Amino acid sequence: MRYPRLDMEGLTAIVALAETGDFVKAGQLLSIGPSAVMKRLSKAEGELQTKLFQRTQEKLVLTEDGRIFSAEAQRAIEHAVLAEEQVRSAKSIKGRHLRIGRSTHLPSRLLVALARLTSEDIPGITVEQTSGLDREIEIAVESGILHAGVGLFPVSRPHLSTLKLIEEPVMLCIPPGHLLATKAEIHPEDLERQPVVAVGRNELPALHEEIAEFYRGFGFELDVVADAYTVTEALCLVEQRIGVCFLSRSAASLNRGIISKPLSSRILTRKSGVFVHEDNQHPLIRSFISLISERIQVRL
Repeated sequence: MRYPRLDMEGLTAIVALAETGDFVKAGQLLSIGPSAVMKRLSKAEGELQTKLFQRTQEKLVLTEDGRIFSAEAQRAIEHAVLAEEQVRSAKSIKGRHLRIGRSTHLPSRLLVALARLTSEDIPGITVEQTSGLDREIEIAVESGILHAGVGLFPVSRPHLSTLKLIEEPVMLCIPPGHLLATKAEIHPEDLERQPVVAVGRNELPALHEEIAEFYRGFGFELDVVADAYTVTEALCLVEQRIGVCFLSRSAASLNRGIISKPLSSRILTRKSGVFVHEDNQHPLIRSFISLISERIQVRL
C-alpha cells in the first residue's frame, strides 16, 4: 500500500482554505493561527511541487491543480471522520449505550413512543437519540455511526434490514371551502389538473414517486406547483390555498384548520419502522427493536 507524503494537518489546511479563501478564517475553523495555516500550505505545496492557490483582490482561490487536490483531500478527511465515528459507535455499544437516529417525518405515536423511552425500560442501557432527515440517518446507520434508525419506508440504502411498525393510509389535505371539501372520499379523476404541494420530494423521492406513478396509471401527471420540506410547511401552503397535499393520516391531523379526506383507493399508504445494518445483530439492538415494537403494538 502506498502512503501519502502529506499528513492530515496539510489536508485540513488546504480544505479549510478552499472553503474560506482566507488564512484567518481557515485558522478559526482549525483552531490555529493564520501563520500556522500558511506554514501547512507552504509545506504541502513544497511536497507537491505546485501552487494550490492564487491570490485575487478579494481572496485566495484554487488553481487547477488545487481544485484536483482539494476535492480528493476533502474525501480523505470525510473518511477519517467516518473512521473516528465508527470507533466511537463501537465503543459506545460495548458500554451499553445505543445511538439511535429518528426521522423528522415520523408518525406522532411512534415519535412519542421513542421520546418516552427511559433507562428503566431496558435496564443497564442508555439510549441516545438524534433527530434528522431520513437520508442522513440511513447513511449513518449503513456506515456504522448510528446503531439503528427509525424512519419512513422504503429505505434507499442497500445494506439495511427493516421492521415495519406502522402503516397508515394516505390522506388528501385541502383548505376549508375547497371544491373537494364536500366529497366523502377523493377519486383519482378529482386530482387531474388540481395543483399539488409535494412533501419531501427531494428528501423522500421514493414516496413521492409512488404517488405520482399511481396517478399516471389513470392517464395524467400530478400538477406539482410547490415543494414543501416538512409537514408543517406543507400544511401552511395548503392553508394558503397554494395547492392540496398528500400526507399520512396522523400528519394530516396536525393542523385542525385543514380538512383531510380519504382516497377512494386504499392502495397508497405510509409505512414507518426501524432499520439496522444487515450485519449488525447485537443483543442490545435487538432489545431496543423488541421494546419499541411492543410499545407500538400496545397503542395500536
